[in-house]
Formats: sequence, structure tokens, C-alpha cells
Amino acid sequence: MDNIPKLLKGELIGRKLRLIRDSDGFALTAKIIDETRNTLVVEASNRKKRLSKALYTLEFDEGDKLVRMSGKLFLKRPEERIKSKLMKRW
Repeated sequence: MDNIPKLLKGELIGRKLRLIRDSDGFALTAKIIDETRNTLVVEASNRKKRLSKALYTLEFDEGDKLVRMSGKLFLKRPEERIKSKLMKRW
């Protein structure tokens, strides 16, 4: 559980992740190259794609663990998300 606050407050640009679309389970493995309040710009198969954070579940590989989190938890501007205090839900 220590990885969840670290991921929410950490920098996402440059991280590799797996994006799973909530509606149909479509999965995409990609690298984050830019982030806005509502979207992630990822590079997959040498193509850039802009994806809505709210529609995907993000799966991060943290060493020996897979951490899966709803993209809705990341719906803030990157600078606000990094500076904000986290609620004690975990």
C-alpha cells in the first residue's frame, strides 16, 4: 500500500504502464510522454496517443508488485496533484 501515495504524488512522465479501458477491457502498454489535467499523452508502437484519464485503469509495475489504480484518481493538473495532501483512505 505504500506505493499508492507515492504514485499519486509522483511524476508520471517517463513511466511505463499498462492502460486498461474500463468499458471493454482493451489494454495498451505504453510510456507516458505528457500529462494534462484530464489526459495522458502516451507513446505506443512508435505512435503518440492522447487518452482520457477517466476512461482507463492504470497499471504500474512497481518492482515485484503490480499496482492497479483508477485513472479518476489522477484527475488533477500534474503540479496540483504533486503538491496536494492525500486523504487517508489507505
